[in-house]
Formats: sequence, C-alpha cells, structure tokens
Amino acid sequence: MQTLRILAIDDHEMTMLGYKFILERVEFEGYNIIVDTANTYDQGKKNDRGFR
Repeated sequence: MQTLRILAIDDHEMTMLGYKFILERVEFEGYNIIVDTANTYDQGKKNDRGFR
C-alpha cells in the first residue's frame, strides 16, 4: 500500500477540516491517505513534513 500525503491550506478552518475528514475516510484502493492542514501557505511550509 502506498501512502499519499496531502497538505490542505485554507483560511476557513471548517472547510479545510471537511476536506481532511472526507479524504481520510474514503477508501482509495492501494493508497493510505494522510491529510495535514494549515491556515496559511507560510504555516504549511513551517510545518513541512516531507512535502515536495
């Protein structure tokens, strides 16, 4: 199984969390989905966990 990491950036926290919860709950055959969140691009870069 391959892990797919997604960084969701949105200044509307509820929208961003909605994306996170939906994507992490839907089963994608052969993929483990992990969604990290940030409110700004700079915060996303600061909390970088291997995104490229």
